Amino acid sequence: MHPSSRSGSTWQDIVAFISLAAAAGLACGIALGGIAVLLSAPAYGAEPAVDHEGGTLVLRPLRPELDPHTAIRVAPVSTEAGFRFDEEMAEARVVLTFRNPASVPYDGVYAMTLPRDAAVERLRIRVGDRVLDLDPVETVTSNVLALEIKDIGPLQAVIIEIDYVEPMGEVRASAPLLVPASPRRPASIAL
Repeated sequence: MHPSSRSGSTWQDIVAFISLAAAAGLACGIALGGIAVLLSAPAYGAEPAVDHEGGTLVLRPLRPELDPHTAIRVAPVSTEAGFRFDEEMAEARVVLTFRNPASVPYDGVYAMTLPRDAAVERLRIRVGDRVLDLDPVETVTSNVLALEIKDIGPLQAVIIEIDYVEPMGEVRASAPLLVPASPRRPASIAL
């Protein structure tokens, strides 16, 4: 075998190997980049968890030009709670005020986890000038209060008033009654 033909074949092998390695690296890079893009996309299927400290109001846009998967979780701007106790029952009145932080109308979904043995006696929703007195039986499933609020205008307040009773009993007398947490405001939303 001639030495010059051997070196030509070696260079061809090296160039072929580098080309194959570059193509394999490019294919892996594209595949991994595609996976990264898929993993970084937002998940639209999950709803925010129900807040155990007074409830959650989630707003969804009404206007079709807005992304229907965009939801805004709104923290209460004020919370009031009053309690009355006797030997057998604890009565609670909770008033939560939320505000639509956007300049467009939204529909809302409010959810609150109630104490295990609580019974809602009165439920009133105020949205601007509208006042809705709702039947608690239709809004409570197990111990979760859930309701839909239609057409919350731009920057409009939503006031939710809940009156409920809870048996005290001997064992439950030392257990804390559900009290909504103090108002919390996300830093990114100006109210």
